[in-house]
Amino acid sequence: MFFIKLKLIVRPMHSNPPVHGARIVAEVLSDPILKKQWLGECKAMADRIKEMRLLLREKLEAGNSSKKWNHITEQIGMFCFTGLTKHQVHSSSIFINVSLIAFFGWSIIGPSIAG
Repeated sequence: MFFIKLKLIVRPMHSNPPVHGARIVAEVLSDPILKKQWLGECKAMADRIKEMRLLLREKLEAGNSSKKWNHITEQIGMFCFTGLTKHQVHSSSIFINVSLIAFFGWSIIGPSIAG
């Protein structure tokens, strides 16, 4: 009975998200100064992703790997296909504390340049 009532409360919240996010976007995009700042932040984020992809590829190619790593810099976005097998993904998460997601990819934005 509790879960039925809970579903009745939760369902409308997820089906009809609040409008405050849309209002924030409208505010930022309608103000030239805020829009310029936002575009600058988007560019900085995209540049960091490119930088992290290049750095990751360079580090992997500098190691003793016979694999080709060009797919890392040819892909776009926040996640990167690793080319690793399911066993390699599982082993890396156990032995070297690397967090990879189930589809054999990792978040490019996670690592730091210093680490």
